[in-house]
Amino acid sequence: MKIDLKTLAKNNGKKGTIEFKQRPIAKIESVQYFKELNKISKSMRTDIKNELIPLLKSLESQYATDGYADALTQLLVRLSTKYKSLTDIFAKMTAEKMVGSVAAKNRNAFNKLVKEAVGVDMESIIVDEGLNDFLEAQVNKNVSLIKSISDEYFKAIETTVMNGTANGMRWEQIAREIGGIKHISSVNGKLQNRIKLIARNETSNINASINKRRQEELGVEKFKWVTADDERVRDSHAKLDGKIFEWDNPPIVDGVPTTPGRPINCRCVAVAVIEV
Repeated sequence: MKIDLKTLAKNNGKKGTIEFKQRPIAKIESVQYFKELNKISKSMRTDIKNELIPLLKSLESQYATDGYADALTQLLVRLSTKYKSLTDIFAKMTAEKMVGSVAAKNRNAFNKLVKEAVGVDMESIIVDEGLNDFLEAQVNKNVSLIKSISDEYFKAIETTVMNGTANGMRWEQIAREIGGIKHISSVNGKLQNRIKLIARNETSNINASINKRRQEELGVEKFKWVTADDERVRDSHAKLDGKIFEWDNPPIVDGVPTTPGRPINCRCVAVAVIEV
């Protein structure tokens, strides 16, 4: 049965323009997703600190010979293989948990929005049917992203170590280039930035996509672009704040048709708007 929010609103005596105020679902989920991804990140950083750094120190006198590289390579291959095996299991479980949680919270939040704005409880009506293929695709996408984290990390470690030793750098200097998470330019710093980006961007993107589909399925043709209203909002999005657009005719941002929450690091939301 086709559900139309305009019809429901009219039947409940609603008039005028109705907006469905959004809640920060994606932000909450991104924090949890980051915590999960950080488990594997922390474990990798700990192994590098406890195994690679001491080995670099012990081999420093051999940097002018050929044999030192074999020992370093063997260690990095062992660690890389270890985390490839771990992430094969970890990735599927973590991706399914995140995608399922975002979808469930979106469904519950959207039902509350409709109930507050229109006065109809749609808990038994709003389901994830029709979203199954999309949600499965998002799980698979995030499995690939999670698996790439350890691959890219150990490649970066290998490059830093081999370049450093070949150029005669002291082990302490190489250790600093691998660095702590506070050093953004270090290998560990880049690792942390990457998992933060994945957590923030994926939860936002998935939530925005589900939100769009739910609105369109319920006959919502327009949305209001609402930013996070702080100094981090990009200028091109700030110009759209408070403006109303049609889902079939979204605004062009940086040369591309764009909707809230879809661009990288976008924290904007699409507030459903119906006119009764």
